[in-house]
Amino acid sequence: MRIKRYAGIGLILAGIDALLVLRLLPPDLSGWKQVVVEPGQTVWSIAEKQCPDDTRYVVEAIIQRNHIRDAMQLKPGDILEVPTKAEPLWNRLVFR
Repeated sequence: MRIKRYAGIGLILAGIDALLVLRLLPPDLSGWKQVVVEPGQTVWSIAEKQCPDDTRYVVEAIIQRNHIRDAMQLKPGDILEVPTKAEPLWNRLVFR
């Protein structure tokens, strides 16, 4: 009886742990569009505007996609490709 109880608790904890790990994985970036940098904008502010829930991953994706070496050198009028959608893995787990 006691073994079954501990096994059940172990399965529940393993499931919770798995969901927490999945939540930490980066989002699925799908679709890209061009954005013209406006005065005062940063890579972070552009990423936050596009995908407010996963900003840090989107910033990294923008930097990689546009081959940005120094984000401080961004100038008004620069054209960047930014993701149009960042879908967290959590949302992708829903059975469709």
